[in-house]
Amino acid sequence: MEIVSTTPRANTAEVCASQLFRSWVSRVEGWSIPRVTVTDAFSWGGAIRMMQVRITHGAYDHAVLLRGATVDILTVLTCDNRTYLVHVDQPRVAVGQIVRSNAAGMIDDDEAAVVAALRELAEELAISLKWDTPLNLNEMVYGVNLPEVVTPGGSDEDTTFFAVHVRVTSDDLVRLQGRTGGLTQEGEHTTIHLTEFSGRAASALPRMVVNGKRPDMKAAHSLLLYDEAMRRSTGG
Repeated sequence: MEIVSTTPRANTAEVCASQLFRSWVSRVEGWSIPRVTVTDAFSWGGAIRMMQVRITHGAYDHAVLLRGATVDILTVLTCDNRTYLVHVDQPRVAVGQIVRSNAAGMIDDDEAAVVAALRELAEELAISLKWDTPLNLNEMVYGVNLPEVVTPGGSDEDTTFFAVHVRVTSDDLVRLQGRTGGLTQEGEHTTIHLTEFSGRAASALPRMVVNGKRPDMKAAHSLLLYDEAMRRSTGG
């Protein structure tokens, strides 16, 4: 496999040394891929976190975004026998709209998925809360701890879905609603939105559509996984 970097952001040696690229290469070992050209790379936190890549495979060149492993964490609050979902509204340049999502993000090098999920939750909520041990929704529903591939036609990204239960006070609800968070150095600017939740996905999914805007697939999918995981855990 010939590997060439044409971007000034990262030379070929830096690309080959990155965990993101090495992880992808390990999965295509034995495939007939004669050439990989890295056309752009994005780094933060001392590591290459995303790459735009042109891959020759078969008779075609494929445009691929290497993004690696990510997490998504559905946050379920309980206060005085009422339940709320925590979503974060943030601008997404790719789709040109504000999107209502769960706390989510990339897994750092050598970081456990559950650790990444709790880190993202703390970053995006920007408030200290005491939460229960996160539930791995993939494992609960599929019976195996395997992340789901998100857009396999154009990206290597896979996602582990979690849910976490948090007991809060009415004061916590006031502090959370409308609170801003996110890491500005990573281009994040999030606003928290609380939605009362009856305990079933069917009641909450329509609320993912805000002012006619397209819903976030991961947040909607996590609700369906959570619904099934709770049904199985209670024998319902």
